[in-house]
Amino acid sequence: QQCREPLTEGQLSIKAERAGPNKIWHAHCFVCGVCRELLIDWNYFFQDGVIYCGRHHAELLKPRCAGCDEVGRNIIIIITIRRNIIIIITISHN
Repeated sequence: QQCREPLTEGQLSIKAERAGPNKIWHAHCFVCGVCRELLIDWNYFFQDGVIYCGRHHAELLKPRCAGCDEVGRNIIIIITIRRNIIIIITISHN
């Protein structure tokens, strides 16, 4: 699928069901479309014709914070000034 080269008999290949019927890759071509790392342990995502590792697929859904390297997290800070005064601050990484 990736390289468009034919598969030969006995060659190691990967059939990725999530990509659709009859989608087959050479084992060495089954890589993330962003980082080009081999996708091992069948941990892959398929979207818009591209295979992704978990990290880069998550970044499609929500951007990654440059400061903490987390995906789309909200941080809630609760500050108590006095017994009856509480300030709640939400910082969004989105």
